[in-house]
Amino acid sequence: AACAALGSSVNFVLGRTFLYERVRKLELFGQPPVEDTKWYRALSRNIEKNGFKSALLLRLAPVLPIPIDAHWYVCGMTPLKYWEFTSAYFVGALKATFLDAYLGSMLTSAAAGTEKVGETTKFLVVAETVAVVLVSVLVTQVALGLFNDM
Repeated sequence: AACAALGSSVNFVLGRTFLYERVRKLELFGQPPVEDTKWYRALSRNIEKNGFKSALLLRLAPVLPIPIDAHWYVCGMTPLKYWEFTSAYFVGALKATFLDAYLGSMLTSAAAGTEKVGETTKFLVVAETVAVVLVSVLVTQVALGLFNDM
């Protein structure tokens, strides 16, 4: 999680420095410049009010109009403070870190034959998968609701 936060922080700084003016003035497919679009203004206002929460929602919500790899750069072009961004991305990365570590350990043990994959283990994998999908859908709905209300 620390490495994910550090790596995304580098991209945040790139968005804040080198890409800031270029992307804000960018016009695609006859649309107004990014800085004049409704979504960018709504995101900037939301981040100004509650930066940590907004950045965390962007990190946790897998389905938003902004591709997940672009969140870092987009956040760099908003009024989001660096420490809010870094802490939100660290907390958001913990979900994937713990889940991946647990599932990887369980599958490695099963593949190596050191642990018999029983019904309980199969149930846990299915239950965790369902829980992750439900949480992702819920977080996405909350995030979309917040950004649509603006």
